[in-house]
Amino acid sequence: RFAQKDKKTVKPVAEDFFSLDTASGEEIIDDEEMEEEEEVAKKRFFLKDKQAVLEGGEKQKRTEKTVEEEKHEKYVNEVLATSSIRPVLESSLCTSAFTTSLREKMRANKSQREKTSGQSWFRMSSARISDECRADLELLSMRATLKPKRFYRKNDRAVLPKYFQVSRVVEDKRDFYGSRLTKSGRKKNMLDEMMKMDRESFKRNQHK
Repeated sequence: RFAQKDKKTVKPVAEDFFSLDTASGEEIIDDEEMEEEEEVAKKRFFLKDKQAVLEGGEKQKRTEKTVEEEKHEKYVNEVLATSSIRPVLESSLCTSAFTTSLREKMRANKSQREKTSGQSWFRMSSARISDECRADLELLSMRATLKPKRFYRKNDRAVLPKYFQVSRVVEDKRDFYGSRLTKSGRKKNMLDEMMKMDRESFKRNQHK
């Protein structure tokens, strides 16, 4: 008994306790905390709404910009369709002078020189050798064999020439009865004329 009386009984203070709602199992929140949470929620909602408005404005600006760009491109294409200046013109102006090397220039000049016979032969172009031209050129190279009694200069090359031109001799009116070939004696190429002359000479020799 005496021991129990000596003990000081401490009365509990209201601040040391907090109330619980045993039905819901959640802590009871004060009014100040509720107000703070409401303010935070309002701020979040306001920020989301503002962000949505900004995004909508940016999308609208983008769509307006794309529409203007499409109109501009359409106008530019219409103008270029009727213009003599093309988009490739800038790339073709003075670009080869800076991009081609000295070796490439020399190679290009060599290929251009090979297309003609040169300035000393009046830049005669290389002709395409057909079968008829080949036969005539071979006949000319064997002219000393066909007429051994007549003097011809020696051929300067053993192969067919690369540069040559075929021309037609127009007789003068004064040579109409003298040194003119008749229509029956005129053939398409030199080989046919030579063969006809051989036949005539063969017939003459037979009569003799």
